[in-house]
Parts: sequence; C-alpha cells; structure tokens
Amino acid sequence: LVIAAAEPLRVRAHDRWISSVAMSGDGKRIITGSDDPSIKVWDADSGTALVDIRPPAAITAVALRADGKQIASGSWDGTLQTWDAMTGLKGLTLLAHRENITAVAFSRDGLQLATGSGDDTLKIWNTRNGKLIHTLEQGNEYDVTCLAFSPDGSWIVSGDGEGMLRVWDTATGEQRMNLQGHEETIAGVAWVGDGKWIVSGSWDDTVRIWDAAKGAELRTLRGHTDDITALAGSRDGKRIASGSADRSLRVWDAASGKTIHISAGEASAITGVSLGVDGQRVAYGVRGHLKIVEVP
Repeated sequence: LVIAAAEPLRVRAHDRWISSVAMSGDGKRIITGSDDPSIKVWDADSGTALVDIRPPAAITAVALRADGKQIASGSWDGTLQTWDAMTGLKGLTLLAHRENITAVAFSRDGLQLATGSGDDTLKIWNTRNGKLIHTLEQGNEYDVTCLAFSPDGSWIVSGDGEGMLRVWDTATGEQRMNLQGHEETIAGVAWVGDGKWIVSGSWDDTVRIWDAAKGAELRTLRGHTDDITALAGSRDGKRIASGSADRSLRVWDAASGKTIHISAGEASAITGVSLGVDGQRVAYGVRGHLKIVEVP
C-alpha cells in the first residue's frame, strides 16, 4: 500500500547542492547544509528562512541536537563546528580530521558528538568542552561514510566505502561486531525499532535491516533502481526514508519493510533526508532545493 501524500513544499534553499538535511524532533524546523557554503534553519510549515550561517568552507554534513538548540556541522576542510540553532552564533571550532568530514551525529542526550571522515577514522567528542573521547580506527583505507548513535548512546554504528558496517562501544571505543552483506559503499545508517534494529542504505541499491544485538540481516528492502544516496529513521523508530540516484524518495514501514510512500521523478539524486519524530513529515534535498512532504 502506497499512501498518497500532499504536494511537497518546495523551497529554493541554496545556490549550490544541499549536502545534508536535519530536522527537529517536533518537525517544526529543518537544517540544511550546502557547499555554497552555508547552513540555514527553516520554518518547516512555511518554508521561511529563520537563520542563515556562513561558514568559511563547504558544508558536508549537519546534525541537530535532540533538544533542537544546537547544530553541528562538518566541512570539506575537516573542521567541526557547533552553532546556536536559534541565533546562528558560533560555539566550538575544532580541526577534527586531516581530510573532509563525511558525517556528524549527536548522541540523544547531547553529551557526545561523533564525526566520520575521508581520513578513515571515526571520532567521538565531548560537546561541553570539545575534548576528544575516542578515535576509532576501522583498519582499512576506505572513508567512514555515515554514522549513528544508538538511542541510549551506548553504541555507535558506522558505514564505509567498502560496504562494511561496524558497531562500536562508545564507552570503551572497542569494536563490537561487523555487519556484512552490502556489496557497495554505505550511504546512510540509522537505528529504528527502539534500538532493536539497525537500518542501512547502500550504493548496491538496497536498504537493509539488521538485528542490532546479533548483527544478523533480517530483511532486504528493494525498490530503488540506482544508488541509495541518503537514509534516515524516524525518532519513534517506525519509519525509514531513503533517497536515491534514481531521483526518488521512498518511505518504508520499519517493522514490515513495506513501501508507504514514493516521490519519484525528481530533478536529480536526493542528497539528504530527515524525518520528524513520527515519520509523517519528511524533508529532503534535490540539488539546491529543499522539499518537505507530509506522509500520513
């Protein structure tokens, strides 16, 4: 069953491609990052720009703290920065990696911030003082492409350019397990089902759901006909959204793996996606445009 959605709200958001999208838990505000370079905060109901931040380097990744008060951004030059989400004022600035930052994520309690990079490392930082907690070496020469904290912050999962998923203990920095099955680069990863499942999307055109405790693959979701380029899970763990180079967005039911909604025929590949807490509001990037769609 594919549910009909209202016509998306379309906003000309950036002069160049949107690299990353994040949404507040209540779905009221959306963060976009671009290589123009800028970070913008949007009113999700009207599409009005609320905050316009102009960092010095192209933005490759953005994340929003669970309380909606702080933005984290990663840049092409390896810089990690934090910003006040209401005012745009700059907080921390850290030269976090030797190469471009590919992904950023807050833990749900907001006390930790993780970064992945083209230098093949994942790092975990203390958000209060900017101190480095762990540097996690994945043991190959492939970029860390995506990452996500478990809901309780005890674990972090990362994907890489080899198609491997790794689960790490955030307290010790030790690797807990590998999840093998994807045949190409992992483009996105999230935790769903109250942390019971890990979901991943890959350039092998598939979305896969894994048992987070055992590392076993539970289900492969097929429907996209080209690389998965972006992936997100809703805060309540019930929905998954995936964007693809086939110029479509799909929303899936996490428990059954069934497609709920498809937005097809976009102008280009989807370059970022985020879901509201219940998965009914979906925001995604198409070139320099932000699109917001309501999926009942």
